Amino acid sequence: MPDSLPYAPLQADALTVDAISFSYPNGHRVFNAFSLNAKPGEFVAILGPSGCGKTTLLNLLSGFQQPQSGQISINQTAVRPERSELGYVFQAPQLFPWLSALENVRFGLRMTAQLNEDQQRAQALQYLRLVGLESAAQRLPHQLSGGMQQRVSLARTLALEPSVLLMDEPFAALDAISRN
Repeated sequence: MPDSLPYAPLQADALTVDAISFSYPNGHRVFNAFSLNAKPGEFVAILGPSGCGKTTLLNLLSGFQQPQSGQISINQTAVRPERSELGYVFQAPQLFPWLSALENVRFGLRMTAQLNEDQQRAQALQYLRLVGLESAAQRLPHQLSGGMQQRVSLARTLALEPSVLLMDEPFAALDAISRN
């Protein structure tokens, strides 16, 4: 037997959806015993027409909604929306109107209290730079275009460096150059 294996040992699933079922209060069933496993580093895209349940699935994966049966876990721990290893970029920007772009990106970092203030600012600026908005750091959301607001939302989520990143049509408001 060779000393090294030609493949990496199996890793735990980053995201596990185990036989979830979900229906809306009006009785409309969206999922029935749906399962999914995503490994660390894996990209999973959910495609389908409007109204088929894509956003509902993301809301279940994030813990914003609960399935009637089955379980959802991140790194083998039950999903909850306040977990810092879970990042969610919504379809429309969800920014605090009274905070600058920099402070909107820094917000999640402040809530986790894992970095000091200078480190938070540096990390927030790093992610604003990544989305091409370092020069807009001091602008308020109403001073930014819709696409710029969405990039701030993306930077805020990425700044947390989550294990699992959920995105609900995050690039819809972006121009082709920014999407690339």
